[in-house]
Amino acid sequence: MRMHILAVSLFGLIARLTGAEPVDQSLLDLPGVVKVAIQHEAAGHSIAAIEHSVSDGHSFYQVRIVQDGLDKRMVLASDGTVVEMRDFAAVNHAIASGTEASKQAWDKTKEVATNSWQATKETVRKAVDAFRSDELTLNQVPPVPRMALERSADGDRITDIHAVSEAHGVIYRATFRAADGRTRTVSVAEDGTPVTNPP
Repeated sequence: MRMHILAVSLFGLIARLTGAEPVDQSLLDLPGVVKVAIQHEAAGHSIAAIEHSVSDGHSFYQVRIVQDGLDKRMVLASDGTVVEMRDFAAVNHAIASGTEASKQAWDKTKEVATNSWQATKETVRKAVDAFRSDELTLNQVPPVPRMALERSADGDRITDIHAVSEAHGVIYRATFRAADGRTRTVSVAEDGTPVTNPP
C-alpha cells in the first residue's frame, strides 16, 4: 500500500512542479523514441494510461502498464529515457503467492466438503438401512418372500423379521422358534430364494 501511494505521489509531484495538470495521451500521439521505450517496457502488456506533463520546459510522460497485481508505473523523458520505474515485483510476488495459497486452501476446502458429503451420504444410507431393518410383522413382508418364510417355518413360530437392503436387493431374515424353544434363522431374497450367507 505504501509503495502504491509513493508511486501515485511521484506522478502527482511532477504534475505539481510543472504547475500544469497532466494531459491524457494516446500511444499514437507520442514521439517515436517515447513510443518505442513504452512498447519495450510493456512487452505485450496493455497500457492503462499515459499522461504528459511539462516541468521547467522538459516533457515527461507518466505511464501505467497493466500487470498482475499492482500495475507497473514509469516516468519517461521526451528522449525515451526512463527517469523513474516502479514495477512492484515484491508486492506482486506476495499477491501471487497469496493467490496460490488461496487456491490451495479452496482446493482443500472442496476436498474436505466432498469427503464430508460422502460421509453424510453413507451415514444416511446406514440410517435408512437401520430403519428398513427394524422388526417387521409377517404381514409387512411382501408376498413372495413371505410365502418362502412360511414354507421354511414348517410349523415353527416366525419372530424377529428384519429387512436389510444390500447391493443386490432386500434380504428378509427371520428367526423361527420351535415348540421346545430351539431357534434357527432363515434368510430369503426378494424373489423367495434362500440366502446362505446374509449380511
